Amino acid sequence: MAGPEKEPDLRLKPLNLRHGAARGFAGLRVAAPAPMMRPHSVETGMAIDGKWEITINSPLGAQKATLDLKADGGTLNGTQTAMQGTQSLSNGKVDGNNLTWSASITSPMPMTLEFSGAVDGDKLSGSVKAGSFGSFPFSGGRVA
Repeated sequence: MAGPEKEPDLRLKPLNLRHGAARGFAGLRVAAPAPMMRPHSVETGMAIDGKWEITINSPLGAQKATLDLKADGGTLNGTQTAMQGTQSLSNGKVDGNNLTWSASITSPMPMTLEFSGAVDGDKLSGSVKAGSFGSFPFSGGRVA
């Protein structure tokens, strides 16, 4: 005849790291963190280079323009195409993902537009100063 079965001891016992448990971790190595992806930079121009379509919200209504931009170090080159035609950008500068440039227009009156904006992924936004008429926001995105 078998006697009553003994119940197993389910109580947690403290771990004594001075003995065998610490030695079990001794040979483990911590892997170095994976290198971060290189951010878009002025050197590569990757964040800025390409074709962009922007809309300027002016008192004359929404004005559309296409930009073809290329960063070369701290210099921004390219063209801007709008109702007035295509003109080369002047005074183009790049500082990280921030950029500035000027474009001359002749219609509705001759003036130089001064742009200041920032690239965030495939989005471009900022403001344009239109002489004594003040500043107006623009925004748009990369199309190529």
